[in-house]
Amino acid sequence: MIRSSLSNWLGLFVTGVINLILTPILIHRLGDFRYGIWILVFSVVSYYGLLDLGMYTTALRFVAQARGEGDRQRLNQVLANSLAITSILAVVAMLVTGLLVWLVPHFFGLSGASRHLFRSVLLLLGMSVAITSLSQMLGNYLCGLDRFELFNLARIVCSILRAFMMLLALKWGQGLTGLAWATLIASLISLLLHWYLIRRADPLLTIQRSYASWSRVRELMGFGFFSFLTTVGNYGRFYLDSLVIARVLTVALITPFSIAGQIVEYFRVIVQGVMSPMITSFSSMVGKKCNPEDLQEGLLKTTRFTSLLSLFVGSLLLLNGQTFIRLWVGDRFLQSYGPLAILTIAYTIMLAQVPSNAVLYALNRHRVMAAWTLGEGLANVALSVYLARNHGLVGVALGTAIPMVFVTALVQPWYVLRQLRLSAWAYLSRAVARATAVAVVFFVLSQLGGSVGSTSGLLALMCRVVWQSILFLLLAFFMGLTGEDRRLCLDYCGRFTILRRQEVNQTAREGSGRLGFDGGKQL
Repeated sequence: MIRSSLSNWLGLFVTGVINLILTPILIHRLGDFRYGIWILVFSVVSYYGLLDLGMYTTALRFVAQARGEGDRQRLNQVLANSLAITSILAVVAMLVTGLLVWLVPHFFGLSGASRHLFRSVLLLLGMSVAITSLSQMLGNYLCGLDRFELFNLARIVCSILRAFMMLLALKWGQGLTGLAWATLIASLISLLLHWYLIRRADPLLTIQRSYASWSRVRELMGFGFFSFLTTVGNYGRFYLDSLVIARVLTVALITPFSIAGQIVEYFRVIVQGVMSPMITSFSSMVGKKCNPEDLQEGLLKTTRFTSLLSLFVGSLLLLNGQTFIRLWVGDRFLQSYGPLAILTIAYTIMLAQVPSNAVLYALNRHRVMAAWTLGEGLANVALSVYLARNHGLVGVALGTAIPMVFVTALVQPWYVLRQLRLSAWAYLSRAVARATAVAVVFFVLSQLGGSVGSTSGLLALMCRVVWQSILFLLLAFFMGLTGEDRRLCLDYCGRFTILRRQEVNQTAREGSGRLGFDGGKQL
């Protein structure tokens, strides 16, 4: 799980850096209005993820479970039926794009050249999302096999390629349409690359027409339906804000809110980078018929880890977010810090509960999670619309944060503990209390260090983040982890160092052998 999480973070780091570099370039080259259209189109096509009907998480869970059972035929069947379902849904996405191209511009009051531009970009990005759905399904098969390093290799390569083509499009004056074409071409390359990596990772894989099974489809769709409902709720939680702002406020205000949204989205993907490995690990444990006590202990250990990780990133954002925004996109977007602070607090609480979601998926107990996620999404929309009228962007952020905190701090832990028959005291004392104590001490010491409110330059910000990170990691190691956790960390670091040393020595011996052999041939 650690190796897979590190691989995910590497992929997220590279793609995050690319997006951080691209965002100010796009804003300054396109302007607030055209960049707002770009974000608005992305907000629209992001809802295409609803058309997957929960198949991404479903494939990950069933592939990992089949791998734990050692069932080769079931692995083949899961991929074959998942690809068939996803291919049909990709065609549906294309049909939906054709409909939205004519309907959506009227909804947002776009006319003239803006309407034509919106339609062109929406058509190209809709095609890109349809193709990406197939790539994502193949990527989840790799993750279910616990080959996260290959999944992230494809992610990194395609992200770099897409960024390069987008910069070329801007340089050649192609504007939003050029950016959309770059995204579409990168999606096609990603599909081919994922298929190649699957053939390398699983050479025994075969896909035949005989693997198509209505009973298997029903099994996948039965699990995926409630995963789909969870996805619907998540879209209400994370991706409706731009639409609310465009409808209630103005399109131009999408840009400052999207800056805060992008930062907390990076926060979310950093912590949720451990979720896929957790689903894989817990599902494999279920496939091997593990003891309930093992799942309990797994939940406690992983929650200790995600609580520390969530509080670490969230604390850095609260302490340094204002300075980062100023250096990243300029002083005129400092209004983004208010929504950023509100969303950061809510996301910190939510992301600490990532292991609970993974356990529910592994146990096929995610139906109730779908219900409360839908409820949270609806509450987010209603509160955001209501509060935005009087409080602007801060009201939109509060509309997202209030239901999120209520569900993830109270409802979700109660249900998961009940499913695992784990006491609330054990959960609080062994999984949450240590991380909370670390965060309190860290904030006190950081306040004494005078880091809050600083307007220093980039170098000073980097130095401040470094010493804050070192301080938090030391507190986490000695206060946040148990003695057993510390021994496991040291053992893992020791094994990793030994393995790397062995690999270097082996490479050196092989190189020396080849050199001697070649030299002998030449002589």
